[in-house]
Parts: sequence; C-alpha cells; structure tokens
Amino acid sequence: MINIEAEFIKYFPHLAKAFAPDGLREYQKKAVFNVVNNGNTLCVMPTGGGKSLVYWIAGLILGGITIVVSPLIALIDEQQEKLVAQGIEALTLHGHIDASKQVKLLKDFANGVINPRFIFVSPEKLATDGFFEYCIKIRRDEIKLITIDEVHCVSQWGISFRPFYRHIYDFIKKVFNDERPKLLALTATL
Repeated sequence: MINIEAEFIKYFPHLAKAFAPDGLREYQKKAVFNVVNNGNTLCVMPTGGGKSLVYWIAGLILGGITIVVSPLIALIDEQQEKLVAQGIEALTLHGHIDASKQVKLLKDFANGVINPRFIFVSPEKLATDGFFEYCIKIRRDEIKLITIDEVHCVSQWGISFRPFYRHIYDFIKKVFNDERPKLLALTATL
C-alpha cells in the first residue's frame, strides 16, 4: 500500500514544510489514492484546495509522463514553473510559445532528448496540432496519466465553455486506442 503522505514529502519536501506542515488534506489523499489504485477519477474540491498537488503526486507515483490539459496559459506557465522549481522536468506547449520552438521541443520529446514528467497543453493545442499528436503517439506507452484541469469547461451551458474540451476524448482515442492511461478530471467548487 502506497503511503501518499510519504510520497508527497519525498517529491516535494520544501512544499510540505512551507504549505502543508500538517500534511495533505484528507480529500487530497483520497483523490491521489483513487487515481493510483482505481484509475479514472473525477475530483471536485474547494477553490484553493490543492488540485495541482493531486495530479502532481499521482503522476509521480504512477511514473512515466503525465499530460495536463489546462485552459489558461497563465495557469500552465505557473504550474510548469512550480514543478521546475522542485527539480521536476515539465514541458509547456501553448500559443504564446514561438511555433518553431514548439516544433523543436516536440521533436526533442519524440526522440527522447527531453524527458518531462509533465506536459502542459491547452485543449486547443491537443485538438488541432497533428504534430503534437504524432509525437505523443511515439511515446504513448510512457504516458501513465492524463489530467483534465478545469473540467467544468466541458459544459456547454456556462460562460466557461471551451469547445475544444469536446475533442479531448477523440485525441485520447486516436493516440491510445484501447490501451489508455488513467484519466483524472479536476474542477473546483465556487
């Protein structure tokens, strides 16, 4: 049985001391445990409840690579910076990064030159970039978790609706066929 708290401290000792001196919240541990041991998980937690820690820890425990689909470039960049500050390699791909740089990053990824533990991508990139899809297919066996952050954006009824969220399933089906990684969908309550 995996000790979620010990894994958190192992991977994020500085965060554990600074932000969670009393340990992870019980619902964070339950969410990580469910992803790791049971697979596909929908996690709804309070705003500011530490959603990112759930997929960080689950992804690291599962090993391999975690793809994180997120709707906000600022959030993508922030998460990447936080992981890199902890010594964990992360790759970001979005519209504010020069196209030629993205192609180079993807080539380096496909060829194993870079080996990020996390790949952060917008739903638009995931749905429209055939080269991204091609490069992910090359290393699909290493991808253990796909995290969909802000999954409420799937809803077509609110102002948060992002049409490209509807294409996430198609991407997963095309790239992974029936051998799919675990799926974690996260959203916060208001």
